[in-house]
Amino acid sequence: MSKTLHRKITPRARLGARLRRAREALGLSQADVCRRAGVAANAYNQWEKGRRLINVFDAIKLADALGLSLDHIYRGDDTEVPPSEPRPADDGWSENTSTHFVDYGDYFVPGREAQTAILCRLVADLDAGGPVVDLCCGEGLLSAALLDRLPGATIHAHDGSPTMLAKTRARLAAFAGRFETRLFDLAATDWRRFPEPVRAFVSSLAIHHLDGAAKAALYADLARALAPGGMIAIADLIAPATATGRAIAAEAWDAEVRRRALERDGDLAAFTVFRDDRWNYYADPEPDPIDQPSPLIDQLRWLEDAGLVDVEVHWLLAGHAVFSARKPT
Repeated sequence: MSKTLHRKITPRARLGARLRRAREALGLSQADVCRRAGVAANAYNQWEKGRRLINVFDAIKLADALGLSLDHIYRGDDTEVPPSEPRPADDGWSENTSTHFVDYGDYFVPGREAQTAILCRLVADLDAGGPVVDLCCGEGLLSAALLDRLPGATIHAHDGSPTMLAKTRARLAAFAGRFETRLFDLAATDWRRFPEPVRAFVSSLAIHHLDGAAKAALYADLARALAPGGMIAIADLIAPATATGRAIAAEAWDAEVRRRALERDGDLAAFTVFRDDRWNYYADPEPDPIDQPSPLIDQLRWLEDAGLVDVEVHWLLAGHAVFSARKPT
């Protein structure tokens, strides 16, 4: 008889098996559980494999996410099948999505550091005055980089997520007096009037949530609010013009996340979350309807139609582009 059959099944392994059965009964991937519970994928993967103990705080989160009791997680009957429920429909961006993106943004965003550096360079080279408005600021990475690069500048950080705005305020605490935050709806128009001309509007990975007509209208409204010489600078997903272009973008995005996961962690756990969560818009046959990227050439034309000049593309990788336009002086 092999040694494997004599190997003792540890309490951690039994606990991990209970988590796996509960997850599978609900039709969830590990990424789904992590997003629901707000726990890190690497940690969850180790718990389910029985390689790491779960602290009680994370166990409470998992109990809520999986519809289990703490007693079942820690001591449950290994033959018990937890009650199941239908997998919920994806209803777009949520506070859980915000938490998930904070955890994995450094893996999921191709060339994140390059995108941020280019946006900062574009704004730093402007002669225009006024505040910089960060549309959908997320956890405040771009706002922090701009404040660090531009001594004396002020940032208006807007986002639709209270979770993200709280993260931004914490990240920008060292720049007290130089920033303000605002909860807003990108698609609404009530926020698009400002008490003074704006030096620049910047945005990272957000404008693609608007359809084409809404993007064109947004660009026109932002152009009117700019100071002479001011700029709109955007990093975002774009829509490939052909099926081949979409396939190339999908393959490149997968490759970037795989590279990043191996570079940071030495394993592919983060890439597995990326794949299981179907984050790659270009590889998903049924992408989330909240994502509505437009062709790059259309967006450049909409910027020109808004009366802007020096419309150009600065960077492109895995379906992500950085592009800008300036208001004439």
